[in-house]
Amino acid sequence: VRSFHPSEVILAADNDGLHSETRKTTEKAFNELKVQLQNESIGFRLVYPQSIAGMSKVDWNDILIQQGRDAVQQGLSAVR
Repeated sequence: VRSFHPSEVILAADNDGLHSETRKTTEKAFNELKVQLQNESIGFRLVYPQSIAGMSKVDWNDILIQQGRDAVQQGLSAVR
């Protein structure tokens, strides 16, 4: 991450359920990254896609396919 000199890092995670192992692993890795780069003046955001009726797991490609590009852009601008 440092080599790209970003002002912000957005981790667009999968929504595999609130208590899923995937979420726990993602949040742990996200928090570790923030700690490692805490002195770099980089903003960090972790964003999950909203649930879609009838789907137990949702990723950003599902949002793109079913709701379109604007929904992805809106979702990625949300702070969670």
